[in-house]
Amino acid sequence: MKLWVIAAVFGSLLVASAAEAGTYAKVISPSGRVLFTGASAQFRYPADGSIVQIGSASSSLNGASLNDIQVLGGIAQISSIDTFANGRIALGSIAAAGHLIPPTPNTLVPLGPAGYMIVNQQAVSNRHVGHMALRLVLRQAVEAVPAGTEILIGTPFA
Repeated sequence: MKLWVIAAVFGSLLVASAAEAGTYAKVISPSGRVLFTGASAQFRYPADGSIVQIGSASSSLNGASLNDIQVLGGIAQISSIDTFANGRIALGSIAAAGHLIPPTPNTLVPLGPAGYMIVNQQAVSNRHVGHMALRLVLRQAVEAVPAGTEILIGTPFA
């Protein structure tokens, strides 16, 4: 009986890990609750894609490949984002308001009164470096999405 319980618990952890591994984007409410996740071949938030739209995406346990990312109706555009199981992130070309943006760590990109994005976000905690390809923060409500909402794109799989 003990062996069966241990196997069941271990199996549920594997299923949870596999489900999380396919997630490459998250929409976080101002209160910190996950509202929506991206794990399919395309991603639009809200449904019309006016805040974020990912033209194509594929993911596996090894990482994700995202292409043609549009932010705030095209104010910012990212050609590609690749995430890997080891936590590494690769960014293609990035443009905002007609200017090319270098993908240097923790680059803050103002997006007018609507908000800002942080490109190639990196943070250190307990000697571990965490990575996020793109963090979009809304400073004001956009299309009925409240101020304070965050959209995380290119969440690593490590």
